This record gives sequence, structure tokens and C-alpha cells, in this order.
Amino acid sequence: MPDYTIVSKRAEFLNNLGFATDVVPVPELGEKMAVRVRAMSAYEVEEIGLGSVDKQGNLNVQLTRSMRAKIVAWAVIDENDDSLFTDKDVRALNKKSYAVILRISTRVMELSGMEDEEKRLMIECPECGCEHEVDLVALGERYDNEQAATEKSPKD
Repeated sequence: MPDYTIVSKRAEFLNNLGFATDVVPVPELGEKMAVRVRAMSAYEVEEIGLGSVDKQGNLNVQLTRSMRAKIVAWAVIDENDDSLFTDKDVRALNKKSYAVILRISTRVMELSGMEDEEKRLMIECPECGCEHEVDLVALGERYDNEQAATEKSPKD
């Protein structure tokens, strides 16, 4: 086993644990344009899962409709590691190109350590105490398909 230095102080752990970052190309913004992103916090990953369950403990695709936009709002950062967006920007982000939001949110989930099998979260419903498995990718795809069908259907 390699020789490690063991973290032995609370402050040493809390003050030095940063987030992985990366640059994601966004050619839709212009030639050689990109955004800088960071991994999500443990709280943010759990928030996505809890936001997928309604008060009765049932999975609700409508509650996840802003999942990818929330990830983008939380994770896109500037050169000083400050968030570029706030939760108030989620609605506006939802109106932007799906390809861009998908590209950025997918990279953020990867940076956050969410491999394909880990994109399935076991969450406990705060209302009923039951555990539910939430497949973030499938849930997002289900919503996207419903949105596409709604947009293609003729208006009354």
C-alpha cells in the first residue's frame, strides 16, 4: 500500500476539499467558445434525486423537468470559481438548446463521479420514508420525449 498522509483534522478536510473542474466546448456560442464547470456537491446530487419524488413518494417526471438546467445553473463557474448562474436562471436555461444543456450537464455528472450505474440514486422519500430508485438519465429522457411529443402535437 502506498505511503499516505492521513487527514486528522476536521478543518484540514473541510477547507481543502475542492471540486473537480473542466472546460466544456459550446460552439453554439461562437467559434472556440466554452464554459468552465465544476462537479456537484453531495447536497446537489441528492437534491436532484429528492426533486424526482412527489409528496406521496411516487416518481414524478414533471418534478424533474428542470433537472439538467439546475445542474447547469449550479455547475457553470467563472474564472474565480463563482457560479455564473443562480436558481433564478433555471427557467431561462430550460429555454436554451437541449444539445448544449445535455452536453454540459452530462459532463458535470461525470465530474461528480456519477457513472452510468451511479446515475441511479436510491433516495428516501421525506414524506413516506420509502426508498425509491431514481434513474436520472432515463427520467430525463422520458421527460424530453414527452416534451418533444407536446411540441409536435397540433394546438387547439
